[in-house]
Amino acid sequence: MYPIDKKTISARRALNVTPPSMSSSFRVGVFVDAENVRYNGGYQMRYDVLRRFAARDGGILQRLNTYMAFDAERAREDHEYKKKAHTYQ
Repeated sequence: MYPIDKKTISARRALNVTPPSMSSSFRVGVFVDAENVRYNGGYQMRYDVLRRFAARDGGILQRLNTYMAFDAERAREDHEYKKKAHTYQ
């Protein structure tokens, strides 16, 4: 058998992290790249489910950001595109 030093023991303990208890609070930030999700088949993403998942176990929601592409040139020419893009925001 190989001898186990103190570093190895503390590293193994560090890997055995228990989830936070319901009484503890931790801050959560969610950043979604909507274009990447859309390109990978993620139409009609359920942000309400994502929000509940992020706040599970007593987490405090700090940020919930979605990044989307916006084509300013197309918006100048296509009023329906502009309307839909601003409505989504």
